[in-house]
Amino acid sequence: MATLYQMSDIGSAMSNECTGVTTALIVSGFVGLIAVYNFIRNNLNESINVYADSLLISMQIIISNIKLIHLIFMQHEFYKVIKQAENSDIILNLNEFGIATNGQKKLMQNIKDILKDSWQDIHRQLRFFIYSCCAIVGWYWLVALAQNIHDLYKRPEYFTVTTTFPVKYPHWISKGPMFIIHPVQYINSAACNHISGFGAVCYDGIYVVLVVHCAALVHLLRALVEHSTTNEVPQARRVQYILGCIKFYQKIFEFYSSIDGLFRTVNLTQYCINAIILCMIIFQASIGLEAEASLVVKMFLYLMAISFQNIMYCYNGEKLITQSNLLPTAWYSCCWYNESAELKFLIRMMILRTNRALYMKMSGFSTMSLMTMLTLYQTSSSYFLLLRNVSADR
Repeated sequence: MATLYQMSDIGSAMSNECTGVTTALIVSGFVGLIAVYNFIRNNLNESINVYADSLLISMQIIISNIKLIHLIFMQHEFYKVIKQAENSDIILNLNEFGIATNGQKKLMQNIKDILKDSWQDIHRQLRFFIYSCCAIVGWYWLVALAQNIHDLYKRPEYFTVTTTFPVKYPHWISKGPMFIIHPVQYINSAACNHISGFGAVCYDGIYVVLVVHCAALVHLLRALVEHSTTNEVPQARRVQYILGCIKFYQKIFEFYSSIDGLFRTVNLTQYCINAIILCMIIFQASIGLEAEASLVVKMFLYLMAISFQNIMYCYNGEKLITQSNLLPTAWYSCCWYNESAELKFLIRMMILRTNRALYMKMSGFSTMSLMTMLTLYQTSSSYFLLLRNVSADR
């Protein structure tokens, strides 16, 4: 009993430490937004090319701060569903289907392959997304660091700190000795850069794990349903087997509802901001062809990260929709017409119940799907043309 209390205290302490670090990052992000606002206000009469980079980073800071705040307030709900996916709690009671017997090794192997493929897919997506975020965050950080080192040793008497992206801190932040103010400004802008990249990695990584796992569970249920009327399931046990499938579907639906409830509000905010970010990236890349090659490289890295973020959300949402759309067909395709009246009734009931697809919502306005991704890029293209016209007028 004492051990349980100690483990509870350790978990509580770790939770408090994570909350403290996250709060510090959020505060740093808001300070960075103040500096971005001052920079844009001071250069508002200039060409949009001057402050486009700052506006781009500020949008990413806003959505990352929203995600971090959401994680703080909903951390217990996130922890619950993550542990369900990590421990595969929903499929722990598959023994009630009798699939552990020697005559059903093929089904058991199929279940293992479905789960293995889903986790491999998760690892591939997260690995590429982490690398792409590291690339763009590292570019901003290393270029600014190299510029500061060069200026400090080549022109120490004229040294001014180069931040990771253009900002102008308020006068009250600039007061004090320069050997303290300069590192603080650079560190805070670097922290904002870190938040804009790895705040997304943290939150979006959770989304990928949960949605891909949920799609795998639906795929697994399809395999169980298709197996329900085979010779490997005795006639006397088929009603009980179908009832087990129905209970399994209910657990999946509860898991899906928890995921959808956690992400649906932030999904809409991210969709709107990502449309603006994509527009700004394309705009900066287009002017970079005329200005400097390094800007094109930077925007290419940014475009790769933000595009893959959109693909992760929409592709995995589409995967869940596809798997759930196949469920009614799986129920109908089993040989229910040769079974008892009770089993026929259960099959008809589940065909009706599963006829509505499971999809990740955006606060009731739309769904995370490939069609939504196409709409996002069309919207970004429209914003880009508008931005080009505004820039040309100036």
